[in-house]
Amino acid sequence: LTALARALATITAHPEVPVGAVALADEPALPKPLPDTWAGGVYARLEQRVRDAAHEPALIVGDESLTYGELSARAALVAGALKAAGVAPGGVVAMHLERGVDVAIAVAGILRAGAAWLPLDPAYPRSRTLDILHDAKPSVLLTQRAHAESLAESGVRELLLEDCASATPAEPVAVRPNSPAYL
Repeated sequence: LTALARALATITAHPEVPVGAVALADEPALPKPLPDTWAGGVYARLEQRVRDAAHEPALIVGDESLTYGELSARAALVAGALKAAGVAPGGVVAMHLERGVDVAIAVAGILRAGAAWLPLDPAYPRSRTLDILHDAKPSVLLTQRAHAESLAESGVRELLLEDCASATPAEPVAVRPNSPAYL
């Protein structure tokens, strides 16, 4: 969890930094360039961790936990659903999700699809969220059933996270070091 959380925090705090420059180590992440083994970006690093420790805990949120293998498998389903919804590498996916394990699954799935994620807190005022969606023009709004259609007037296609469970898993998309991960 700490490595993934640190990477996501860095991406959030420094959206101008290319994905390939985000470090997961304890040493300062910016602006030190990453070795060639990080050429596939943050998601490639996660997949390496899956290969090394698939059965170890990746994250624990309250009573919920996922191993690296489970996180990867669920991210593959999200990526597959995004691909089926027309999300292309380099695209933007808005996330309108309650905080918890689902956020990590969604972020990993969006990165696996080669897209950038745009976080939208359900606690934001509705008008602010609609303005952000209008300005960012994401191709898909990934949300939960509890929030379905709450932003329908945005005109952005909604995809329910719960429906991703029936998608065909997608292989990770190769990204360039300057590919956006966060908007």
